[in-house]
Amino acid sequence: MIIEGVTFIEPAVKAMKKSDFIDKHMPVIWQDRPEDDRNKILSDTYDLIKKGKVKAKEVKE
Repeated sequence: MIIEGVTFIEPAVKAMKKSDFIDKHMPVIWQDRPEDDRNKILSDTYDLIKKGKVKAKEVKE
């Protein structure tokens, strides 16, 4: 899955805990954004991959 230009390997993400996923990616990707924004994007990405959750504002019609 590609999110904002970053490719995430879905089976690898599904095998991780959410906190581990965020901790591993925070120091690596989207360094041009504030930490809070990166944390939110990573959290949403994890939820999307792991649980299939998509927030209403993320769905484009």
